[in-house]
Amino acid sequence: MATQTTNYGFEKPAATDKLSVLVNYNGNLDLIDSTIKTVSDAATTASSTATAAQSTATAAQSAADAAQSTATAAGTAAAAAANAATAAQSTADSKAAIDDTAAAATTTYSSNKIETELDTKQYTITGAATTIVDSNLTTNRALISNSTGKVEASSITSTQLGYLSGVTSNIQSQINSKLSKSWNLLTNTTPSTSGATVTVSSLSQYSDIVIELEHGTFTADCVFIPDSLFISGNTVVLSDWDGTTRNLFNVAYVDNTHISIRCTYNWSGYTVRVYAR
Repeated sequence: MATQTTNYGFEKPAATDKLSVLVNYNGNLDLIDSTIKTVSDAATTASSTATAAQSTATAAQSAADAAQSTATAAGTAAAAAANAATAAQSTADSKAAIDDTAAAATTTYSSNKIETELDTKQYTITGAATTIVDSNLTTNRALISNSTGKVEASSITSTQLGYLSGVTSNIQSQINSKLSKSWNLLTNTTPSTSGATVTVSSLSQYSDIVIELEHGTFTADCVFIPDSLFISGNTVVLSDWDGTTRNLFNVAYVDNTHISIRCTYNWSGYTVRVYAR
């Protein structure tokens, strides 16, 4: 008689049994297939369970890390709160000290004295400055009082005002004095020698000098020498171009009262006039 295996129940035919391939062999194959499938399903289930357990463990670790971070942040916040409390206490102590100082000041100066001093103060700005208390004036302008006596910026710039620096007397009087002076002809000569020198002296009484060169009927060159340039050692160069040669005339200050005019090429055809005033 056929028997079965202990664990999975596979059929084991006896020696006297007639074997049927379809029944005995195929039946054992079906049993093997079914058993393997059961084992495979169990393995898949176990793997899924292990994966889920790993995910749970990971989530638990993340939660633990988050809890640690929260605890750290809480510690930091607690430290900051402690610092803030210390600062607040320090501020309170400072305020208390200020209050003590104010109390001491109140003790030193009576309220009647302080009130008296405050009563003497001007509550609002009055007078000429009322037009400039809440806005700026135009920059770099001279200040004037307008028709109502108020301060305002004039049209005169600071640069223009600076032109008056160093003035020692009435400007108009100085101009009138200049205009009233007439020019005096000190010399009117026609040198005939090349390299000749024309000298003009006794100039100390004059402030301004004009030197004029005439060539034929044309003024070749003319120079105005103010008193500020009439210094010993200074020179001025006049020139003329006749189409071929440039003729140069050196004007030298011999001293503070004399000048000398020397032609470097040829005086021929030139007339020299010196005016002073």
